[in-house]
Amino acid sequence: MSFQGIHSFLGGENVSPKRERGVLKTLLLASLSSIALGAGVATAQDSGEVGDEAEDDVLVRETIVVTAQKREQSLQDVGAAITAIGGDDLADQQIKSVLDIEALVPSVSVGNDFSQAKIFVRGVGLDNSFTGVDPSVALHVDGAIVSQSFAQLGSFFDLERVEVVRGPQGTLYGRNATGGSFNLISKKPTEEFEGYARFTGGNFANIIGEAAVGGPIIDGVLLARGAFRIENRGGFGENLVTGEDINDASKQSFRGHLQYNFAPRGTFLFSAEWHNEDDAGLGLTFIEPLFPDTTDPNLEVVGIGGFSDSDDPRDIASDVDFQNDSDTWSLTGTLDYDLTDNISFKSITNYRELDSRLVQDLEVSSVVTPNVQDLNTRSQHFSQELQLTYDSDRLHGLVGFYYFQEDVQSNNEIGLNPNVGDIRVSFDGELDIESFAFFGNFTYDLTDRLALNFGARYSNEDRRLFNNGTNLPLIPLFLGFEDERSDDDFSFKAGAEYELLDNVLIYGNYSEGFKAGAAFTGFTNPITAPERIEAFEGGIKSQFFDGRVQVNLAAFTYDIIDLQVSRTVALGPGGFTAILENVPEADSKGVELESSFYITDNFRVDVSASYLDATISTFETGDPFSLDVNPGLVEQVDLAGNRLSQSPETTFRVYAEYNLPLSNGGELQFSGDVNRKSRVFFTPFENERVSQEGQAFGNASVKYTTPSSQLSIQAWVRNISDETTFNSLFPVSTGRSIQATFNPPRTYGVTVGYNF
Repeated sequence: MSFQGIHSFLGGENVSPKRERGVLKTLLLASLSSIALGAGVATAQDSGEVGDEAEDDVLVRETIVVTAQKREQSLQDVGAAITAIGGDDLADQQIKSVLDIEALVPSVSVGNDFSQAKIFVRGVGLDNSFTGVDPSVALHVDGAIVSQSFAQLGSFFDLERVEVVRGPQGTLYGRNATGGSFNLISKKPTEEFEGYARFTGGNFANIIGEAAVGGPIIDGVLLARGAFRIENRGGFGENLVTGEDINDASKQSFRGHLQYNFAPRGTFLFSAEWHNEDDAGLGLTFIEPLFPDTTDPNLEVVGIGGFSDSDDPRDIASDVDFQNDSDTWSLTGTLDYDLTDNISFKSITNYRELDSRLVQDLEVSSVVTPNVQDLNTRSQHFSQELQLTYDSDRLHGLVGFYYFQEDVQSNNEIGLNPNVGDIRVSFDGELDIESFAFFGNFTYDLTDRLALNFGARYSNEDRRLFNNGTNLPLIPLFLGFEDERSDDDFSFKAGAEYELLDNVLIYGNYSEGFKAGAAFTGFTNPITAPERIEAFEGGIKSQFFDGRVQVNLAAFTYDIIDLQVSRTVALGPGGFTAILENVPEADSKGVELESSFYITDNFRVDVSASYLDATISTFETGDPFSLDVNPGLVEQVDLAGNRLSQSPETTFRVYAEYNLPLSNGGELQFSGDVNRKSRVFFTPFENERVSQEGQAFGNASVKYTTPSSQLSIQAWVRNISDETTFNSLFPVSTGRSIQATFNPPRTYGVTVGYNF
């Protein structure tokens, strides 16, 4: 049965949650049984071992090593849903930011608006566009948290791999997360001198330069590595009023590592990272009126008569050009020291600063109105993580302590021209966050095939909202609002892993997730209740037919309590407010498949898919799409049964790669993929006007590598059919309109790389 058919098979909209969970469990058990039988047949037919002395007809697969559980393990030995993407694959598939990851990982959706990354995993993610709310999916760079979603669009260069861990995280990571974690692991200094350089030229005047070099300064004692990336690209659209490009790119990134070795037991790694954007990107584009049938002049779309009439929906006609100016830098010190042969100590100390500015016209029209937004966000955060790790023949685990402190300042001005102080209204505020946690996680190998896993975490988090409120300078009037809240939580994890057959691992886990209460800066909303998740996950990881077939399956079910969601509501003539609130109950359940098939030694096909049913169980709130006669009074609606934001029911991807050895010793690599996902709703109101219908797109490339493997030339194309699709849709109450950010159009180019 196809993933698309599961819901219909279960009975469509009328199926009970209990029956649906039961059928999902049955499907999982059936899948486990069939794969186990397949593995048994493969073992019976071929008993040769895969390794240096393997038979000629046995494929030697590269072992993917991950550190998601804070120790080096083969991906196939980890009893959890993890996707690992190597640095070479990231480069070959033109993965430039977290926005490009969603097609590669089941049950992951990534959007952006108001210069923020919105990462969702299994229906849980950041459902707001204002300052003050932590992402539900954490993003780490070399173990250090990137706390603000405004800062999560950089760092994708000179990476060894990206690990995407799905499900609640807390017993293994310093910063807890309810949805999952994206772990970016950069390339570190090496004992040998090495490096690379890559240059890309493409359409839209796209120019990308990236290079890295590393090696010993003092042999065996002091090592270093430095990397940079520069991207300049013309706009995907044009402002028809000013003639300037919009949604272009001007980005610069740098990362440096300096490593000192304490022979023979320890290392200290000092890392510095900087990322800057100064372009006309990340702004919103007018799509249609928010209230198309209204006769109330206070609710009619602002700027009528001045919108773009271009055939290209990415064009705008605005009296103001987008301005996207973001600067973030980070310093990290990582100490690793082996206290004994079995016990090691690790310290990760990090400091990060962010300064982000976005200027855009909130009605996106050529009519001059006091709706120009100048959004400024600043953040400084410090984190300290201490880990004590134990590793023996049968017991593996860690205990840890984590401290986190962050100051967030937001200044959101709206007026004719905030650049010169012509401000109609501003939403200003400061947020202070202080958190600490104790956590631990241990795996005990009860037998050679059975392992038990236990973890626990205690978290305490204090938040204080101050110097906060709405400023109306023309009246003048300041509506101040301050609040503070302290949340603590004890959560735990328990699971088991069983090696059913050689290269066949089945597992089951129960885990809990916690995210502290939150509030928007600049508004009069109190800090919400914490977001909590209780999750069950079971799965299988298998390789058979001598490593030529790899199939990983995961099934999960979540109970979500007090999910944090947001909405904006139109008020009076040109006014609005933003509301952050809790969904009392929601649930998410689904099945995920990741598989690889080596048809021949040179021809590989990967297939991944997901089925996701992420819905609201209990929630009544005001509908921002349906206003009463009096502005600001919204109809109360029952959202029970509605899908959660950015949680498509099905996703599907097929990737094929063929490597053709040449007579001169070089190689041609042909690769391509097709991606498909079903309709995505961008708000929990399940309004099709704020959704992206089911979409499919494809990518392809051909790459030539010289006999020395040093020089490569790759021609590539992304979004071959030039689909025009939304990355995000947002109901902008200020402009009384629905506005959008877009996925890139067809892009193509040539990348020349040299390794040394």
